[in-house]
Order: sequence, then structure tokens, then C-alpha cells
Amino acid sequence: MSFTQTALAPEREGGNAFARLSALGAVLWDEIAAQKPRLFLWAPVFLSIGIGTYFALPVEPSFLLGFLPLILTAAGLAASRSYPALRVFSLFLFLAALGFCAGQIRTHLVHTPILSGESDRPVEVMGTILALEDLGGDEGGGPGSRAVLGDLAMEDLPPEETPRKIRLRLRQDEGLR
Repeated sequence: MSFTQTALAPEREGGNAFARLSALGAVLWDEIAAQKPRLFLWAPVFLSIGIGTYFALPVEPSFLLGFLPLILTAAGLAASRSYPALRVFSLFLFLAALGFCAGQIRTHLVHTPILSGESDRPVEVMGTILALEDLGGDEGGGPGSRAVLGDLAMEDLPPEETPRKIRLRLRQDEGLR
């Protein structure tokens, strides 16, 4: 009897929902048992599911909300020691929660303020030139350069709202090099 005949047998043939669910669970468990020597290969898949879930969210979750599933799945993993099927399921959930936390931590580590848009007036910017690129008139606006500035201090902007780096296009850069 095939997987679909066992697990998804129609009601009218005498099978009830619980029997079909049990059969589906048995088929899944047999597949997991067959994959047992290669289960570690599934770790990146479930980590990626967690990372993808984090980046798919429309809003930034609180840090506590990100770590709560990790703590709960770690507890579930510890509690499922004597239940092999539950242990594998808990391990997969733990890896997904770990991936979610990894995405959240990395986002917080590289976070920098972003300027909201163009200023309606000139603003004094002081910083160190980190990189300078000659545009050579390729962008249609004539010759010029692109400069990346770091260690910034900007007029009317507190340090916690100042970006780490900015990129400026200089149309006239005589004597800059």
C-alpha cells in the first residue's frame, strides 16, 4: 500500500481522521528514521527557515520576542530526551529558532542610523575620507568623484542619529586628489 493510500484514505472507505493522522505520522517517522544518518544535513535548512522568517517580518520584533522561542524550544529539546520522534521535531524547531535569533543578532550588530532624505538646506559635514572614486563623466553629469566619508560629525544631528558612513557625489573636485 502506498503512502497516499495509507495516510490519506478517504472517510468513506472506513478510515477515520485519527487513523489517517496516525498513518501519516508513521510514514513521516519512517522517513525520518531512514534519514537518521543524514539528519545533520537538515540543520542548514532549518537555520535558513528561521533566518528567512526573521527577514520576512514586516516590523522589527523586540529582542525578547526573538529569544523566547529559542528558550522554549531548548526546554522542549531537553524535555524530549526519552521520546525520539519528539526529540527530532524539537531539534528542528530549535534550529529554526536559532536561525531567527542569528538573523536578529546580526541585524542589531550592523545597525546604523539612516538619513531620512535630502536636506532642504546646506548642512556642514565633517569626517574622514575613507574612499575616493573618479567618475570620469560616466554618469552623464560630467566629471566628478564619489567620496565615502566616515567618523562623521553633522550639524544639528546628535551622535546617536549620525550614520557611520555617507557617500557623496562631488561634481567639481578640483584639487581634491
